[in-house]
Amino acid sequence: MTVVQGWIAGENFVITGYGVDGWKGATTIASTVRKFAVKTKDDVMELLFSSLSLNSSAEEIVGETGNLVWKGNKTEHGILGFVKRFEVEYMKLRNAVPEKRKHTYPFSSSKKRMTTLAKATPGDQMVTMHVKGASELVVADCENVFAADGSIVPLAEDERKNILQIIEQMANQGNRTSAVAYAQLGPMKDFPDVEPQVPLTLLSILGIQDPIREEVPEAIALCRSAGIRVRMVTGDNINTAIAIAKKCGLYQEGDVAMQGRDFRKLASNDPDQLKMELQSLTVLARSSPTDKHLLVGQLIEMGEVVAVTGDGTNDAPALSLADVGFAMHSGTDVAKNASKMIMMDDNFATVVKATKWGRTVNENVKKFLQFQLTVNLCGVLLTFIGSAISEDAKSPLNAVQLLWLNLIMDTMAALALATERPSDACLQRPPMYRGGPLITWRMWSFVVIHGIYQLAWLMTLTQVGQKLFDIRECEKEDNEAGIWVFKGYCRGGVVQSTCIFNTFVLFQVFNQFNARRLYGEQNILDGMLSRAKWFWLIFLITVGFQVFAVEAGGKFVGTKGLNAMQWGICIGIALTEIPLGVLVRCLPIREWRPSPGFKQSLSKERKEEIDSMNKSIAKAPSEPDTPNTLSAPPHDDQEDELLTRFRRASKRKSFSKFRMVVESPEGDRSSLRYSFPNRSSSNQLTVAEQPRILSLRNRPDRAVKEYAHTKPHMATHQAFGN
Repeated sequence: MTVVQGWIAGENFVITGYGVDGWKGATTIASTVRKFAVKTKDDVMELLFSSLSLNSSAEEIVGETGNLVWKGNKTEHGILGFVKRFEVEYMKLRNAVPEKRKHTYPFSSSKKRMTTLAKATPGDQMVTMHVKGASELVVADCENVFAADGSIVPLAEDERKNILQIIEQMANQGNRTSAVAYAQLGPMKDFPDVEPQVPLTLLSILGIQDPIREEVPEAIALCRSAGIRVRMVTGDNINTAIAIAKKCGLYQEGDVAMQGRDFRKLASNDPDQLKMELQSLTVLARSSPTDKHLLVGQLIEMGEVVAVTGDGTNDAPALSLADVGFAMHSGTDVAKNASKMIMMDDNFATVVKATKWGRTVNENVKKFLQFQLTVNLCGVLLTFIGSAISEDAKSPLNAVQLLWLNLIMDTMAALALATERPSDACLQRPPMYRGGPLITWRMWSFVVIHGIYQLAWLMTLTQVGQKLFDIRECEKEDNEAGIWVFKGYCRGGVVQSTCIFNTFVLFQVFNQFNARRLYGEQNILDGMLSRAKWFWLIFLITVGFQVFAVEAGGKFVGTKGLNAMQWGICIGIALTEIPLGVLVRCLPIREWRPSPGFKQSLSKERKEEIDSMNKSIAKAPSEPDTPNTLSAPPHDDQEDELLTRFRRASKRKSFSKFRMVVESPEGDRSSLRYSFPNRSSSNQLTVAEQPRILSLRNRPDRAVKEYAHTKPHMATHQAFGN
């Protein structure tokens, strides 16, 4: 990522070479210059560099190749890279304040910002608060702003509107916007466990560009042609999200873009309307992990097969719930463990490759399946009917010939049909719907027609094969079996049996070409030299084995060598499979597909998983729309209940203070401190600090409560029931 434009203390700038337009009157900075320079006052820039350096964790390290590579959050890569372009050493500024003199509140999906408190001067208890995060949310908490002359002035309503317009202009060009603010908090001995909620002073707005990989638009176009609907779920500003989606070719006319809070309201108040909106929803902006999880559940409930990509810990629930979870290789271990696949190159185009391979494997299995079912159908009927109409109840094929057929055709055909590589043609077909049949109607027509056709020929050969192959003499083994020349022909002898066996095997050899086509395509040689090179090798090996079995099998296989005419007739009959395949593929067979909105069945386990998710989300309190409401204390009766429960426990314990840590469903931890001002009257508890937590009354099953005591030798953990 790269900072490409921004606003610093009333001054706008734009960096050339990135295809973005700056705000009116913006200073132009050439991306090729060695050192960046802006009009902003030096003391303001020093404060900005210090804030960005302290309130970040990314850094450059030496990679495996010996070059410097970025480690940490990608947005911070761009921000700190911007600092470096002013020839400022961010690590020097960061290390200037030791860890014990600063405290960081990490970025979370609920507040969408990161905050660091720092005591910059040794021996001084004065604390400076540095904030960076979602621009419009940070600006909403700002009451003051730096002016162009470096002074701090109240943030007037007109100036606020102007700044919001600048943010919108950056976002409309596909730039991620991040606001930087600070506040002087005064002296503090200890850092609070909960981020202070105080008025901020706006310092800067930075527009950060995340270049779209060249292959992504093509990958999205391929997904669309393959019947895959791609949806973007992001925490970015909705204008940024839409702009990026348009650049990718993802967002088109008629598509719907929605913010997370609106999505949650629809899910709670009007689920039916939400399902209608999901038909065209393409962009979900300013979303929380709960939104992603909810979206996946809703789509699965509607019968869709859902794949999810993600890299963060917060993505784990959605990755786990999805039918297919793709985790980034650079993602967290939690995300990787929750997913079913890991994209080693962190590239969306890999999803297309996975789709091609997945569909190809499925199609290759179907190709072999329809081929093998044809062999089995014909073989079983030939054995049963041939034995039934034979005078001595003898099967046209002996046991060794049937075993040879299975060993050679099963193994070789599986290799021939299952080793074909993917083609782009598989992305031009709609995906298999949930619960779709493994064997389609067209495959059944292939099996039945080819199987009956082969059976008809083989049964004919059992009756008149001696004439067709001109078998006028019986072999010695035929005479030993009581078979003699009758009316000038040797019927039922070893040569006739060999011709039937040979024709049966050659039927399958040539039918392999027909089995390569599943959707009525006529060109059976398409891709034979590019994607199915193994097919030819296996074809030749199979033919070689069959020649060996016929000419050299002897008594073991029960065959007798054939002359050129007999070989020609066997091959000629078997070759009729090719024109028959053309006719079968011309049949107007239409497969049934569910219409949009068709309620498809889910397994019992999936239903329980979706129902559990819906119940959890229904119980969850609505998330605040602005940061100002995050600091709202819990409901009075809830607070009283918690205090009452702790009073009961306090009568049996010896301690003077306790701290309750609450973990919200999103993983955000917040503290609630109580103290005993007078140990003798333990029932008089006072609130030392208001908590910033979600309502435990609505989510008792998801809350984690710890009670940490101040005396180390008395340290225990008390977990109270819900």
